[in-house]
Amino acid sequence: YYKQQAGPYARTVYADPLETPTPPGMRPHAFWTPPKRVEMLNDLKGLERDGSAKAADEREYDLLVIGGGATGAGCTLDAATRGLKVAMVERDDFASGTSSKSTKLVHGGVRYLQKAIMGLDYEQWKMVREALHERKTFLHIAPYLSNELPILLPVYTWWQLPYFWIGCKMYDLLAGKQGITGSYALGRSKTLENFPMLRAENLVGSLVYFDGQHNDARMNAALAVTAAAHGAVVANHVEVTSLIKEKDESGVEKVRGAMLRDNETGEEWAVRAKGVINATGPFSDAILKMDEPGMPDIVAPSSGVHLVLPSYFSPKNMGMLDPATTDGRVVFFLPWEGGVVAGTTDTMCSVEADPRPSEKEIEWILSEIRRFLSPDVKIRRGDVLSAWSGIRPLVRDPKAANTKDLVRNHMIHESEAGLITIAGGKWTTYREMSKETVDRAVESFGLKPLRECQTETVRLIGSHAWSDTMFIKLVQNFGVDPDVAKHLSHNYGDRAWAVCALADRTNGSAQHASLEQRIHPRYPFVEAEVRYAVQYEYAMSVVDVIARRLRLAFLDAQAAREALPRVIDIMAKELKWDDARKQREGRKGLEYLTTMGLPDSILDESPAAANAREGFVNMQTTRSLDFVDPASYYRRGQFSAEEIGAILAAFSEFDAHGDGHIEARDIQPLFESIKVPVPDNGFEPFLDAAGIRHSDPGNAVEFEQVFDVLGEIKEATNAKGRKPTSDLNLNQIPTHRSGGTKALKQQGVSVVFGIVGIPVVDVAEAIQAEGIKFISFRNEQSCSYAASAWGFLTGQPGVCLVVSGPGVVHALAGVVNSQVNLWPLVLIGGSCETTLEGAGAFQECQQVEMCRPYTKFSARPQRIELIPTVLQSATRHAALGRPGAAYIDLPADFIQGSVDTSAVPSIGPLRPVFAQADPAAIREAAMLLANARSPLIIVGKGAAYARAETAVRALVEKYQAPFLPTPMGKGV
Repeated sequence: YYKQQAGPYARTVYADPLETPTPPGMRPHAFWTPPKRVEMLNDLKGLERDGSAKAADEREYDLLVIGGGATGAGCTLDAATRGLKVAMVERDDFASGTSSKSTKLVHGGVRYLQKAIMGLDYEQWKMVREALHERKTFLHIAPYLSNELPILLPVYTWWQLPYFWIGCKMYDLLAGKQGITGSYALGRSKTLENFPMLRAENLVGSLVYFDGQHNDARMNAALAVTAAAHGAVVANHVEVTSLIKEKDESGVEKVRGAMLRDNETGEEWAVRAKGVINATGPFSDAILKMDEPGMPDIVAPSSGVHLVLPSYFSPKNMGMLDPATTDGRVVFFLPWEGGVVAGTTDTMCSVEADPRPSEKEIEWILSEIRRFLSPDVKIRRGDVLSAWSGIRPLVRDPKAANTKDLVRNHMIHESEAGLITIAGGKWTTYREMSKETVDRAVESFGLKPLRECQTETVRLIGSHAWSDTMFIKLVQNFGVDPDVAKHLSHNYGDRAWAVCALADRTNGSAQHASLEQRIHPRYPFVEAEVRYAVQYEYAMSVVDVIARRLRLAFLDAQAAREALPRVIDIMAKELKWDDARKQREGRKGLEYLTTMGLPDSILDESPAAANAREGFVNMQTTRSLDFVDPASYYRRGQFSAEEIGAILAAFSEFDAHGDGHIEARDIQPLFESIKVPVPDNGFEPFLDAAGIRHSDPGNAVEFEQVFDVLGEIKEATNAKGRKPTSDLNLNQIPTHRSGGTKALKQQGVSVVFGIVGIPVVDVAEAIQAEGIKFISFRNEQSCSYAASAWGFLTGQPGVCLVVSGPGVVHALAGVVNSQVNLWPLVLIGGSCETTLEGAGAFQECQQVEMCRPYTKFSARPQRIELIPTVLQSATRHAALGRPGAAYIDLPADFIQGSVDTSAVPSIGPLRPVFAQADPAAIREAAMLLANARSPLIIVGKGAAYARAETAVRALVEKYQAPFLPTPMGKGV
């Protein structure tokens, strides 16, 4: 595995068995062929690959890796390239779980960087820096499967433009030498030119930054096959049923292997290894309990749902990030493999093999997308081609002092019996996670690798002779369509030549039938790919092919359903399936597609009904629309050409003036004439959604509006059976949207004066999202004086938002002014994280204690969910009784944390309470005034805050007495 590198700096380097002298873009002279699955299984059983006996001392592996996802395959490749003897087993298929259901990004995470800076969190900062390094490595080792992608950040307020610009430049700077294309700003017109689907109203401009994107499941398969090329044994559909333990020299039981079962045949056997690595992601606890049955769960599963929409909703080569959804999360909107991926949610869930996205989650993502797209771009449920739910395995460290806290990155845990578990992390950092895990295994198990980690430079299968223009050679040599050639090039790299070589020749011609025959007419997947998946990539089931080798199920679930019979027929020939196996595969394929957005009803439909497209009624003879069309369940409500003609004809009959308009009063008769079924909730919601003012009978309505309403009704009619599979727990929301800003609004606050900075930026955004006007200042002193003056002029609490430390100190002048003059003021200040108190954190200051002598109320919420309650107390202390100042302290971890809305108390509006005067005292004062020779009425501040202008005027006019206002009573 070593060769001498030429040149003046000659050194011994690792010899890649996949290396080829073929120039990039040209057809390699020979291909390495992966071992057959049966050969891999023989190796696992302690036999030679041809089935003959193997010497006893050769049967033990250095490492057994459980789990064939990104981390498991990464560990296997890392160990194999170090010269270790390693085997990997996967219960289902490579990338069958989380690793195929990601956002498809290779990124450091601009959101993580924001949290790191605002929370002064070094661990987050380190994680982003590590991920940015790995992003560059990704693009090097698998260039055909990954690419740079510009992502647009739309800006709708002027102050966000420099804020986002600084953030993007810091993102570029943090990447250092590992950076890719730098970020840049766009003005309003250029933003709309690059992303014309964007909402133009109030748009200021945008920032564009670059991240990586990849095809996750194909990347995972490439890792597994590349590991096999470097000597590893890899076997999918092989399950671990138990762990094997033996006592070491000191009498302590250690894990020394596992019992395996081939899920294809049911055969079981034992495999021995010096060490075992548990890399099963969300299923880590199941393997851990095989080792320690009483061990508490370490995985805190979180579900992330993604949708795929048609390509016309986004530019082909630019994605978008919505940095502030209604609940504070982010939504990506990214072109991918000819579709558009949108997501994701982040909700607590249970661990299951194939989780389903609920309708509630799907509708939430659609509602967020509608917020940032132009009103002309209408997205409906029928536009969703596919929807999936992936489980992110957030983890708790069982050895930590507080086992409830989640690990922010990944975690490596070694049990007393020596089982090493790697969990957490993300796709981008799989290689670094694998390196750390194998390093730990080498140390713990006393292994003797031949070399250090090589995976930073070892390229994956398909990368060695690939070039971005290789597809042209495929077109020229095989006569395939250019879109098919591009697809093959960017999914198989230089192995696209091998895919084409598998194609069947027809009548000896140069054309290849299985390259011409697509498995679905709308997509570039061809039959030769199915054969390649079986022969070269260990595909064993129809789901392996449609979901993880060809990705059709992820791009379009209904198209995958329609392609199932043909894929099963091709696989049956390759794998010698009988009719019973073909039926089982068909059923499993349909069951899987119900987890990709299709309804359970497809399990009960016949194949003929599934592929039927009947149901479009000829309007010229029946004058009625077919609103019960099975195809409309999976697609936007559509009508045939004849139906559209009939709608136009009916519309023309009611278009009295021939100007393309009808009146709102004509809609009901028009619908009756073409027999439109009345939805359960009537027509009104559909008319409202189309912007039709149906309450005004004479309102003009255009044909396009009527047509949109009919499409919506058709979708609703066919979607009656669509029900959420489970309730979505959307209660976990960021603190700055936890009800605190709503509490301010309920207390009568309509304006907030403030400074935008760390850590209160998110609070400023939430204030504006609540409809409260935010007025920004350059320094805290003038800001607090403005809020103080607002309290004096309106009688309502003036609210001032400032940053931590010096920000609060500078604002104290306005606080003291309000307290002395009895003007209502609430100062809200950010502060360092609670975990950093007393540690000399950036701008740390005893702010609550500092403000207490100058305020009526100074406090910090003890728990996140108490923020609204403390805000209510502050505004009431400031406004009621003897008015004055109040201070609230918000720690950075509270602002960046999350809170369950069910734990947030509801806050009522601020209702002034005026003390009732003693009637006897009033009578006495009146008698004294009536009997006075020269009465003088002095009007003070109490009259001003009691809003007693009318009563004081009546009193003065009644007695015709002179009056004198005090300085604070002027204006009464």
